[in-house]
Amino acid sequence: MPKPLQERPDANEVLAQLGRILQSPRFRRSPRSRDLLKFIVEETLDGRAAGLNQFSIATRALGRAEDFDPASDPAARMQASRVRQALEHFVLAEGVADPVMITLPVGSYCPTFQYRHRNSTSSPQVDGDNRNDWPTLLLAPLRNLERGGDLDYLSDGLVYDLAAELDRYSGLRVFLGQTPPQSPSEPTGTHGERAIDFKLIGSLDRISSRIRLTFHLVDAKSGEQIWADEFRCAESGAELLLIRDELPRRIAATIAEERGVIQEHEQNNLRGESSEWSEAYRAVLLGYHFEQVMSPEAFIEALEALSRAVEDSPDCGQAWAMLSRLWSAQFSHELSGKPEGIERALECAHKAVALRPNDPSARASLAYAFLLNDQAEECREQADSALEKNPHTLFFMDTIGYLLTLSGDWDRGPVLSRRSIQLNPFPRRVVHAGLWLDAIRRADYEEALSEAKKVSDEGTFWSPLMRLTARVLSGQSNHDAVSAEATQLLAYKPDFVVNGRRLIRNYVKFPDIRSRIEEGLRGAGILLGESDSPRR
Repeated sequence: MPKPLQERPDANEVLAQLGRILQSPRFRRSPRSRDLLKFIVEETLDGRAAGLNQFSIATRALGRAEDFDPASDPAARMQASRVRQALEHFVLAEGVADPVMITLPVGSYCPTFQYRHRNSTSSPQVDGDNRNDWPTLLLAPLRNLERGGDLDYLSDGLVYDLAAELDRYSGLRVFLGQTPPQSPSEPTGTHGERAIDFKLIGSLDRISSRIRLTFHLVDAKSGEQIWADEFRCAESGAELLLIRDELPRRIAATIAEERGVIQEHEQNNLRGESSEWSEAYRAVLLGYHFEQVMSPEAFIEALEALSRAVEDSPDCGQAWAMLSRLWSAQFSHELSGKPEGIERALECAHKAVALRPNDPSARASLAYAFLLNDQAEECREQADSALEKNPHTLFFMDTIGYLLTLSGDWDRGPVLSRRSIQLNPFPRRVVHAGLWLDAIRRADYEEALSEAKKVSDEGTFWSPLMRLTARVLSGQSNHDAVSAEATQLLAYKPDFVVNGRRLIRNYVKFPDIRSRIEEGLRGAGILLGESDSPRR
């Protein structure tokens, strides 16, 4: 009889699973990875997990001398990263049907042991979410169109890397197929007992001595192709390494981000009469829709749907995170006409983090609420935690960069923001708002205007405010657009003259930067009143 999901495997089960892992191809090819994994598992089972650190691993598992210095020698950290990646591959490939999983959390040298949820072939997060009714994606092996199979090594590696990257996105369940389909239109059907909603298929071959990789994302029910792309690289050297390192992250972000291809496709069908989505997933989609249009009507619809969702599915961490974001938006934009809701935002975010401690969207929702509540240090702590747990993924990298910037980390925030824009095909628009603020701080008003033009959020006063202040501060007070943007700002927020100082302070925590923004507003003819009443 299967054990309850809340129980941990016993030592014998863990050791048996360790033996299977150590016999897998990736670990057989790497004695260092075998030694490190065996050491940390046995130390943990013997109750010595607290002593696992870079020094103990390097000297006792990797053969380093007693004068080993972790500050100058990253051997333990780098080998642990390789073991972590190899474990992710094992869970998604050779160990896909194994009842016990051994994982190594990011930022830790202590492995975790858990039972796999029955009927799941992906690596679920250890939290309370039930994603069984959420969209599913079947990732098929790449078709090697070259004779001889000499590109199979690249095909296998990319698929497993892509599976691990896609599985980080909390709104999607990922399954691995066993054989490559012959065409994008080949029917998919079900995977086990679960119907497949989308399938991602690809192929690789050579064109003019370069490797060509082609990917197609298909709606499995209708057969409609909703995205395709092609990538080419050299067969060796830095270009191939870059493809192996960056391509899985770029593809995962393109199709699975909150503004990615799948979410856009689902939102287009949001109000269809024959929706098969769970209420929780539909409510989260309504939350995304509100964040795009920022209208009071969309807010009320999403708030009602999410409130029902967390009542009916209290273990749905993603619904709690989105509900927190709604309350934060209500508080900071005063959609009800009052500065209320920050306590609810914090409460919902704390529940999301408790349910999904490794999910960057949950951590980001809590960091956002802390920022609005004037808790900059706590905001940075949560942003750092989200980044630490997902250091190599594009998932929420832009938001983390934005939050670090607004909380005053001027060194890391803008750098992370620019990197997310460079790598992510669908960065969140707020990332440009953070870069606008940094440019205002540095008095680089031309750059501020450039960033402001990239923030095209309709329905919020911030977009015209950012553009007109940058124009005025850069000496363009007489530009025709300044008057039009001032009119637009007041149309979006008629009470801005009275409450503008409080609304700006929600996001801009530094008095000198607020003074520059007010200077820009005055140049556009908007004189703010003295109101900065306490917030609720």
